[in-house]
Amino acid sequence: MFDAADLHAESAFWAGMLGGHVFPDETFHSVIDAAGEWRIGVQLDLDSDEGHQVYADPAGHPFCIG
Repeated sequence: MFDAADLHAESAFWAGMLGGHVFPDETFHSVIDAAGEWRIGVQLDLDSDEGHQVYADPAGHPFCIG
């Protein structure tokens, strides 16, 4: 699950990376992969005004999206 200031851009990015598509809702998008499996949820972050989010990979390394 990702929080995103730009819900459409974030979910479209992940859908493109996974070769899948997006099932949109007003404040939540589900990203479905090429095999039709749910992979990622993206929710609108109404409190974000910076346009990017910092995450950590499974090993704890930070990375930014946005």
